Amino acid sequence: MENIKKYSNLFYFLEDLAYLPPELFSNVWHKNKIDQYILGLLAYELLAGKMPVTIKKLDVVKFQKNPIQIFEDIRKSLEKEGARAFKANLETIDIDNCPDSFRKAILKMISREPDSRFDSLEEALDTIDRDYELIVAKESFGRCLQKKDFFYYFYKNFRERLNSEIPGKFDAMFERIDKGKKYPEHSNDPESTWNRHYDMLKEAILLLFAFYDQENRGEFNILSRITEYYAGISRQKDSQFFHIHGDDFSVFMDTLIETICGGNDETEKSPFDEKCQSVNEREIIRFCWEKVLKEGIEYMKAYIEHNHKKIS
Repeated sequence: MENIKKYSNLFYFLEDLAYLPPELFSNVWHKNKIDQYILGLLAYELLAGKMPVTIKKLDVVKFQKNPIQIFEDIRKSLEKEGARAFKANLETIDIDNCPDSFRKAILKMISREPDSRFDSLEEALDTIDRDYELIVAKESFGRCLQKKDFFYYFYKNFRERLNSEIPGKFDAMFERIDKGKKYPEHSNDPESTWNRHYDMLKEAILLLFAFYDQENRGEFNILSRITEYYAGISRQKDSQFFHIHGDDFSVFMDTLIETICGGNDETEKSPFDEKCQSVNEREIIRFCWEKVLKEGIEYMKAYIEHNHKKIS
């Protein structure tokens, strides 16, 4: 900071000030926490679209035109207050379609107190990765929902896949769906068989998203109810739903991803997500879907197997 004269542009001076770690002005040194602080500030600036204002005094002096005077005011503030001259927390990030958990992760990385940040940069990056994967999957799902026949073809593919493994196992269930309208836009009756299954499938996917984003997962959580419904756990033992087992949910996941992304081979079924026409984007989107769905599917499989043993 002694080299203030090198700054010919006020913007660059303020930018350097914004990225000063509070630890430089503290008696406690946290070298392993500085990297995540700097990375968090970069992410904050990209998402918020503005330079982070980390030093309290900058809110007062940033409108001055003289860099030398700003420097003097900031220097005095840092000499007097040390790390306390920095804001404890920055303003929240206001951006559409940004998960709350992602905002919280970034703000946690740039906390003034090192002990309030993640234990390591690796932990911070793992958290951000999870949020990125969820964003990609949600955006992909949104594009699929715009295709009027997405759910119809999912059920068609799902039925073919199940029958190829265990012929006739779910005929009764699919016959009930077939009695309804094939396309929801062709029916004005919200209670039609098709519309009920359409809504249930959409709800199941949204619950899998929510489960992935959930920090605290108790023994009974947001997926428990829908798992019990499809497995018939809360019904009589001879219910047709009782014959759904954990592996059937793996087939569900594989079929859903294949319907969305298309097959691995260029000649296979076209994807419903148009971004998957690009090989590179398809691999990224497929990877994110697999990551987001797998944890919930594994929970549902374990929940079913555990409760089947209790009922048997």
